[in-house]
Amino acid sequence: MDNSRWTAGPAREDGAAHRPRHPVVPGGFQPKYSFRFCANNFPADGTFLSVKIAPKMSHPPPIDALSTSTAASSSLLASTGAAPLAPALFHAGSAKTNWTAMDCVWLEEVHNIQNHLYWRQNSPVLLLSLYAVVCTFGTVVNLFVLLSFARVSQLRNLHNYFIANLAVSDLLLCTVTAPMTLYLSMNFFWPFGTPACQIISSIQAVNMLVSCLTLVLIAMDRFLLTLFPVKWRMAAKAPLFCYLFAWFCAIIVAAPYGAAVSVEDATILDPWNTPHVEHLLIVCNHRRPQICMENADTWSRLPFSRRNYTLFVLGIQYILPLSALAIAYSQIGSTIRKRVKMSTTVDGDRKQSMAKRNRKALLLLSCLVIVYAVAWAPMHAYNVLHVLEAINFSQYQ
Repeated sequence: MDNSRWTAGPAREDGAAHRPRHPVVPGGFQPKYSFRFCANNFPADGTFLSVKIAPKMSHPPPIDALSTSTAASSSLLASTGAAPLAPALFHAGSAKTNWTAMDCVWLEEVHNIQNHLYWRQNSPVLLLSLYAVVCTFGTVVNLFVLLSFARVSQLRNLHNYFIANLAVSDLLLCTVTAPMTLYLSMNFFWPFGTPACQIISSIQAVNMLVSCLTLVLIAMDRFLLTLFPVKWRMAAKAPLFCYLFAWFCAIIVAAPYGAAVSVEDATILDPWNTPHVEHLLIVCNHRRPQICMENADTWSRLPFSRRNYTLFVLGIQYILPLSALAIAYSQIGSTIRKRVKMSTTVDGDRKQSMAKRNRKALLLLSCLVIVYAVAWAPMHAYNVLHVLEAINFSQYQ
């Protein structure tokens, strides 16, 4: 730890930190480096963590200095939820070996605190509970739908093929996409390497696009079935084509995003970009933490910019499906109303009953469109505003 000391100080209004005084370290060793991290994840009380690192010594400081410094460091680490430093670490064996071991413990503590800083300030119980309920319920329900579709031959028609396709996409969401999103929400660093980063990111993008396109296909299928109930039933014999269309379009649209995502060393954070820690990583046999994020250099090599791609995805994943749902369901409602008015073989009471059922159906269709618009709006609004530089919030900045 090279006589590391943790201090906390309030953040100024301009985002900079008040410079704390360097503490007087027992033994006469004064700090040399300082840093603060997680600029967008300040604790609720407005404080930040900064670390003071003394230069590497050719010999360890006196034992009494280490004991005093260790007690102070352990007290602060305990206040952040980290494990206290064991005094035995600095008293057993040779002094030089113990000093290096102290460095390695400090390095691990910095890694853990940065990785989980947000959740040290905010309890993850609610988020974990919501994810557990949604993923468990979604997995069970979608498995039930797919098993029913596979076992009951009467269910295997074009219209239910769309439902099965949506169930596959939702099952992928509950078993892969949502758990990995939860992991990324609770961990700043990515320890699984570049291939896993690109694969998981691609699956997330494909999964969302397939769900949206399948909802469009379901809406168009119901619209055509309402307009041409006999002809469309006879002509609808291409469920495989509809499957392939949805997945092929999703993979093509998501491919640039998967290519632009990569794993980068966390050099945007101190202390991982300091010469002192570069040496410490080698001595402690540690690897510099990495972050799974979009790479600006990759976007510059693609034939289109990140801004154009984001706007294109907005059109494919939000505007097009929302327009298709609104048009299809409004036409379905209009057709149903016309048929009720034109019916001459139905008495007055039954016609009123049919009109009441139709109003409920129209209300349900309207709710589907509204729910789709509201559910997807926040994500697309953030993506568009961020790429247009109207906002610059990001957990990696």
